[in-house]
Amino acid sequence: MSRYDEVDPDDLTPAQQAVADAIAGGPRGSLRGPFVPWLLSPGMADPAQRLGAFLRFGTVVPERLKELAIVFTARWWDAGFEWSIHAKLALDAGLPRDIVEAIGRGDTPEFADPDEALIYRACREMYETRRFSDANFAALKTLLGPQGVAELAGLLGYYALVSITLNAFEVAALEDEAVPALAPRLSLTCDSNMPSFKGNDGNLMQHWVLCELLATARRYTTDLTFIDAHAMAPSATRRTAKPKQRGKFDAVLENLPGQGSEYERGWQALWPEPGTYPNSARFVRSIWPAGGQCSMLLCERDERSVSQLRSWADIHGDTGIEIAPGDWRTRFGSWLPKQEGMVLVSFDPYLISKKERKSRESGKMYPDDLDRLLEATRPYKQNILLQLSTYSSNGENTQPEVEVAIRSKLEPACFKEVAIVRPNKAMMSLVYQRGVDFSAELTSISSRFDNWFRAIRGDSAP
Repeated sequence: MSRYDEVDPDDLTPAQQAVADAIAGGPRGSLRGPFVPWLLSPGMADPAQRLGAFLRFGTVVPERLKELAIVFTARWWDAGFEWSIHAKLALDAGLPRDIVEAIGRGDTPEFADPDEALIYRACREMYETRRFSDANFAALKTLLGPQGVAELAGLLGYYALVSITLNAFEVAALEDEAVPALAPRLSLTCDSNMPSFKGNDGNLMQHWVLCELLATARRYTTDLTFIDAHAMAPSATRRTAKPKQRGKFDAVLENLPGQGSEYERGWQALWPEPGTYPNSARFVRSIWPAGGQCSMLLCERDERSVSQLRSWADIHGDTGIEIAPGDWRTRFGSWLPKQEGMVLVSFDPYLISKKERKSRESGKMYPDDLDRLLEATRPYKQNILLQLSTYSSNGENTQPEVEVAIRSKLEPACFKEVAIVRPNKAMMSLVYQRGVDFSAELTSISSRFDNWFRAIRGDSAP
């Protein structure tokens, strides 16, 4: 049900009447959609509708590219009314129907036209990262010119305002069977098979340590090769932690940037949305300097997560990101990326076992997996960091025993332990290095994490 009343011309104030006449008497031809709620504030409505009139009817952005940006915005905000108007206009402007249908479903379209692909990539990048990358900005300038880039940014901002207004006042979509459907948000994000995240102490541990490693490394090099054995989706949307396990995680999220750690600032820069959590690769993007080089190898078993990772990589237009579907063991059996500057390898299995098992689970790590890791990373003689995290002890795999099992494998291969972080008796994250000049700076990670984590809990003693 709509949250506003239809306009009665006899009840309008002079200021409201002037705005209503300007809208209905202009190229739009009628007063509907966001303009009715906007009349509640004629001082806002008038400049807003004039900006919208220019961006819709006067922009230098070509018609089909403009409508592509608008329908993507409507999809992003789930604005049914805006979608029902502009999906039709997009088709009329020559945007292929399969493109519009894919956007409506929440899928990444397959573009034949490079200009359309660029606009889609840039729009999605802006909404997901809140900025244009240098590469996409330069490509937009070549395609649209400086004025066109400014107006494209204006289009995204204006139609976000329109969409928010429509959603706030629950303006219903128009019914038109000829218009491709806008899939309900429920089918996009609430499926039990969608990529999940815990939302507990383990996430805090893993990414706090990761961000500290990145922040330290970036002071010594501008080039990074990031290898993640368990990449996960760019934004997981299904939280699985039990309510009693969520307290510290929620406290950090609700108070960003909180204590001002690299992790909290990096998380805040990703504009966290309720019910979602970014993966490690997105934290790397957030922390690593924009002017540096950052290549990635992201291994992931879940098919949906692989698809989302590929879409995320396409948005960045970065050929330096390799998505390796399937178990990490398969990919590590062949060559790993050529070393560029610092190499950071991340493992975060559910459990690291100190014993081999005949019955093996792909989400766990076993002693011979450490042998695979060492063989795969053998070419990296120096400037390599390993982060190994585990989230369960399962009784027989106590933290001291797992530490000994890992140390017995890594130290003969010239890896040296520099830090161990423990938020509790079940979870820990170990950091090893080989040939890293600044390793002494990493030894304080354990105590700094303890202080940070204790402050969240409000404890007065370690």
